[in-house]
Amino acid sequence: MSANRFGRNFSASRDPGRPAAQSVPKESEPQRPSVPPMPKQSADDIVEFKLTAPNARSVRVAGTFNNWNADRSLMAKEAEGVWRIRIPMTAGRHEYRFIVDGQWMEDPLAKDSAANPYGSRNSVVNVKAAASSRAFAHTW
Repeated sequence: MSANRFGRNFSASRDPGRPAAQSVPKESEPQRPSVPPMPKQSADDIVEFKLTAPNARSVRVAGTFNNWNADRSLMAKEAEGVWRIRIPMTAGRHEYRFIVDGQWMEDPLAKDSAANPYGSRNSVVNVKAAASSRAFAHTW
């Protein structure tokens, strides 16, 4: 006797009165549908956000460029209390806000802004196709 893949014993001999078992195709991995890879978003520009907030514990930026997800854009604190992040963006108009220690705030130095549905304003940056990098300096 031999053991099958389930650990049970079986006999290699068969009853002559029973027909031979038909072979069953071996189970294979289920076929997964082919999913094309996500296209890489090409950036037309690198926008640098810079904020001086020496007493802040956490500074983030959220906007239309990251689907308003503040967790995606944590800014890095550098010397002298300067917070900075460089974000690749596609050409177009992008609204954004800073989140300083959990408080959503408009960029006080933004050249343009737009009303939002929460009774405040979003800052606006316009990115031109294939433009050179631009930096925004923010001081509180």
